[in-house]
Amino acid sequence: MMKKKILFLIHDFRGRGAEKVLLTLLSKFSREKYDLGVFVYHDTFTQQLPKHVELLCANLEPAADSSGFLRKIWMFIIKIITLKRTLNAYKPDLIFSVAGTNIDLMIVKNFLSIDPKIILSEHTFPAIDAKRIQNRLERFLVNFAISTTCRHAKMMIVPSQGVSDHLVQSYGVSAKTITVIPNPVDTEQILNAAKEPSDFTFPDDSSFRIGFVGGLTGEKNVACLLRAYASLKKRGVQARVFIIGEGIERAALRALSEQLNIAQGVHFLGYRANPYPLLNKFDVLVVPSYYETFSYAMLEAMACRVPVISSKWPYCEYLYKHNENCLLFPVNDHDALSRAIEKLYNDKELRTRLVENGRALLDRCNVDTVVRQYDEAIRGVLRDRPQG
Repeated sequence: MMKKKILFLIHDFRGRGAEKVLLTLLSKFSREKYDLGVFVYHDTFTQQLPKHVELLCANLEPAADSSGFLRKIWMFIIKIITLKRTLNAYKPDLIFSVAGTNIDLMIVKNFLSIDPKIILSEHTFPAIDAKRIQNRLERFLVNFAISTTCRHAKMMIVPSQGVSDHLVQSYGVSAKTITVIPNPVDTEQILNAAKEPSDFTFPDDSSFRIGFVGGLTGEKNVACLLRAYASLKKRGVQARVFIIGEGIERAALRALSEQLNIAQGVHFLGYRANPYPLLNKFDVLVVPSYYETFSYAMLEAMACRVPVISSKWPYCEYLYKHNENCLLFPVNDHDALSRAIEKLYNDKELRTRLVENGRALLDRCNVDTVVRQYDEAIRGVLRDRPQG
């Protein structure tokens, strides 16, 4: 049987959940059935692609978030032209848009001299992201493009029912075109990686270890965790905070820790290609985000048998159940977060129960099961009649 050529499109590699999904698929898909390639606009890589995967990098200069509207339009045109040339040259049997390339691909599709099958995926809540765009015209155009793209897609893959409902409610996408496949979690790989040595040594005391893993950006709301920690310190709870990650908020978060007089107990550990040796030693992982779509960090903590506390971000209860596999608190309520941490601090049986109940969710996200679901979706699209 002739191998099928699959080209994955992704805007860039910045260590987010969508990239983890892509890297898992690339490493697990059969080399006997598929020739695999990856197209990316920017050469900002945090992890290596498998050697058998062909890389097609446009090497475009990333546009700053502060770029003007006309500059963004010009860069978008350049991306469209670059993508069209790449697809005409590569001639894939199937194109899989992973993250940040859905609109580009559907525009280019109308100008291709080839007719590949297409799968789109969505790992965010795009309407929430669009609300942050200040320019009204730009916001309208983005929402119009998202709506048109999603409603004309033959298949969209999303990681949770929450993302599916968001697309249906916000953009009128037909639920029949959406396939929910959870993000894959390789528990065995995580536990093996957790055994590797780390260059960081935890302080030699009995403090409760409160951890965070993620980008230091506004939507992650790490400030809420720092304020909760300040409340815990005032109540005499012996704890420290360990923050794994980098981002534009780092300086502001350091300043806030000084302002709250908690700097001695807050440890900024930076980006870690392998965070698991540290995550494995946390007493609790806190996810204080304004919103998530899946939260790899929560599943990875569960794999390391670390209990989790999370904000009740939109649609989170499709996956995470309060007092069952985690504790949930209202978004941006640092008092509620501090009480939840103190509750875990004082209740070892609760910590154990949350960890044990998390195993059922890990089973749903088992890497082999999830990769098989992706493979079935791809084979189904390849068997289907040409998309027009």
